[in-house]
Amino acid sequence: MCLQKSEAFEKIQYIIIMNEQRTYGLVSERVKVKPITNSEWDSAKKELEKIKPNPFGLTKKDLIDNIKNFPMGVVVRMMEEMKKQRDYIDLRTFQTDITATFTWRSTEAGQDFWHAVIKSKDFNLFFNKYPEYREYNLD
Repeated sequence: MCLQKSEAFEKIQYIIIMNEQRTYGLVSERVKVKPITNSEWDSAKKELEKIKPNPFGLTKKDLIDNIKNFPMGVVVRMMEEMKKQRDYIDLRTFQTDITATFTWRSTEAGQDFWHAVIKSKDFNLFFNKYPEYREYNLD
């Protein structure tokens, strides 16, 4: 489950016990819940501090077809560029026709940069330019 930091601090109050594995999650009527101790809550908060908010609510399941195996930070940055140019986001376009998502040459990074990142999958080039996007967490 991909949690936004802002949502997590407000909503997470329990540890879900499922299949003998502890997973931090939201309260649900469909699962058994157990109140957590202060030390468990402190541990959960430390883990949540490491999560960079994902502004589009993407999860690993969204990375399919043309964006399969792309780092989440790259997809987030591409969606930000699409939003700037088109004022909307269409994830399916990224999945099916990645070259039609926005005008690459109109971005600050330019056509050659995006061609190397998307077509050649030069993710090191991307993260050298945008190191802050390494921090996006999937689930």
